[in-house]
Amino acid sequence: MIALMSGEELSERILEIVSNRNYRPQEMDTLAERMGIGEKEYGDYRDAVKALHRMGRLVLGADQVVLPAELSGRINGTYRANPRGFGFLIPQTPNSHGDLFIPPGKNLNAITGDVVMAKVVKKGRRDGRTSYEGQIIKILQRGYNRFVGKLEKTGRKWFVVPEGNTLHVPIFIPDAESRRAQVDDQVVVEIVQYPGLDVEAQGVIVEVLGKHGDPGVDTLSIIRQFQLPSEFPDECLNEARGSAQTYRPESDMAGRLDLTGEVIVTIDPDD
Repeated sequence: MIALMSGEELSERILEIVSNRNYRPQEMDTLAERMGIGEKEYGDYRDAVKALHRMGRLVLGADQVVLPAELSGRINGTYRANPRGFGFLIPQTPNSHGDLFIPPGKNLNAITGDVVMAKVVKKGRRDGRTSYEGQIIKILQRGYNRFVGKLEKTGRKWFVVPEGNTLHVPIFIPDAESRRAQVDDQVVVEIVQYPGLDVEAQGVIVEVLGKHGDPGVDTLSIIRQFQLPSEFPDECLNEARGSAQTYRPESDMAGRLDLTGEVIVTIDPDD
């Protein structure tokens, strides 16, 4: 256990830990354990945290999570785009500011789901707090490179309108005719050029799912869009085959309540 510290020493030690670049936001009690704060010191420690909060030198978030007071430098996170051109960076490590606003034209060519690095820019003070915005300076990892949508044609130009909220611009397809795709086909497109300020999105068709709106095509579209598994593993199929082969209604129903003639509605819980 650390020797008893004065209020000033406690404050300096708290700020030293919270301002460290490797600090991960944690609840007040957890931070106290990390600092070796004992029962006799806890009251002074709590007072020091709350005093630093009142002075604006740190922030107390939900559940008394201790957060650094200001953003600075560069942060990494996941980008979420808005159809109107701006977006937000959701930090990998929570901070006092929350999501970082990325104004139009400052997103490099990031799209929703990309992991990016942003430069933090201080914009002044609003309602007594410092306001910030960001500029994406590097795309660390692409979140998506395949999209599902309906193939359309304007004049001699083919393009796909992506479904969902990930990409908000059409994807132009230079070689649609070579894939024997037709207008109103539901297709899977792989991006070869991401959209930018003066750059249009381009892609290639990697799969034709069928006519948009046809039975079964919507289900297949969802599977491709969210990259869901479409086949069961061999071990599952083998187990199902074995269960079907050994099933005997007379013996397997023994001791069970037979509800096969009833109409039953079930409601699954949240978990």
